[in-house]
Amino acid sequence: MFAPPNADVALLLGDYLYAHGLVRVAAAGSVEAVAELAELISTCAALQADGGTGDGEAWVATACRLGGSPAVAEVEHALAAHAARVG
Repeated sequence: MFAPPNADVALLLGDYLYAHGLVRVAAAGSVEAVAELAELISTCAALQADGGTGDGEAWVATACRLGGSPAVAEVEHALAAHAARVG
């Protein structure tokens, strides 16, 4: 399931996983979190469509708004892992 055969299937899988995640967050009763995540999805989609960068930083900012302030080393590690996977 997590090794899609082509880019089109990968896109559909990503959309499904985002939607599934939002449903689970909404079921937990956090409308604010759903709004934050929907904004994040929109921001990342726009960045990807424009060939821009900064989606990793957008994830960090959203995570901080939702869950507090991680240690600098944790942020650096997460951004490095993101860059390795996404580019």
